[in-house]
Amino acid sequence: MKGQELKFCLKRYGFFNRRNCLDFNQVQLPDLTLNLASAYWTIRVINYREDENKLFVDILSYHVGDTEFSSDQVELSDILVTIDKVI
Repeated sequence: MKGQELKFCLKRYGFFNRRNCLDFNQVQLPDLTLNLASAYWTIRVINYREDENKLFVDILSYHVGDTEFSSDQVELSDILVTIDKVI
């Protein structure tokens, strides 16, 4: 997963991947993101610690609106739903 680009959707008080919602306490974000409408980020995975269920990322871009997920990201859904913390 390292180096892969993914999309994460921000929706009202949560950080969504394909099937899972992480609340803002689990995602280390500045307070300004708490008032977001529907939006998504394109991120690059820096590191994934499977034993800790942590995903370390760089935010590449920010977009307003909804999006579709690539087939590569859909294939990672089973892993992404296990993420407890995004840093």
